[in-house]
Amino acid sequence: DERDGKEYVHKLGNLTLLSGRKNIQASDDEFDKKIQIYKGKGKHNNLDEKITSFRITQQIVDLKNSGDLNKWSIDTINDRKLSLLIEVEKILNIDLSKIK
Repeated sequence: DERDGKEYVHKLGNLTLLSGRKNIQASDDEFDKKIQIYKGKGKHNNLDEKITSFRITQQIVDLKNSGDLNKWSIDTINDRKLSLLIEVEKILNIDLSKIK
């Protein structure tokens, strides 16, 4: 709902990396349209570009393509946040248990 959307819009699990062009195209669109943009298909499925070069965003597309991610939800955002924090812990060798 709108209230949850406002609360979660700038949360770590809801953020991803995109080029400037893809970011502008995706803006505030619904999840399925964003996936098409991430894939390089454009907002109206009228482009034939390459998938985003950022692996962090490719993972979202991979989950959608595999059927493991059908909708973007609060649970999805929270799960993704935890996954990202675990990766940061590994890479930087730091303890983020207080944040998790």
